Amino acid sequence: MPYGAVERCDCGTARPDGRQLVCRGCLTPYTLLRPGPVLRLVFPTGAVELAAGEQAVLGRDPVQSPYAYLFRDLLTVSARHLRAGLAPGGPAWVEDLGSTNRTTLNRRRLPPGERRPLADGDRLRLARDIPVRVHLTPGEP
Repeated sequence: MPYGAVERCDCGTARPDGRQLVCRGCLTPYTLLRPGPVLRLVFPTGAVELAAGEQAVLGRDPVQSPYAYLFRDLLTVSARHLRAGLAPGGPAWVEDLGSTNRTTLNRRRLPPGERRPLADGDRLRLARDIPVRVHLTPGEP
């Protein structure tokens, strides 16, 4: 497939056609290939993908977060709940932004304003009821 083509599904179902946008096995959208590493945070309502050098505020306020649509119906998520990013040559990280209902990383509460590194397979939780899967992928060479 050419650079930038959608290439895989997390469920492992092979993509029979490069024009197919949704997996036939689990009905999720295919992931876009990006050069270099990618941080993917998977929420019950969708996913956020950040390439090396990118960071994003995640929360319910659409002025503060471009991903607010993911949290529209999740009332325990703060307006500015957390910030996540992937350093250009370094680790992925997460920072709680003083959320009302806290953020936990691998069952440990994140202190507000303190960056913590993320690893593939880590488990984030927003408030008590929103699980987040952390995936770090190397991307396309």
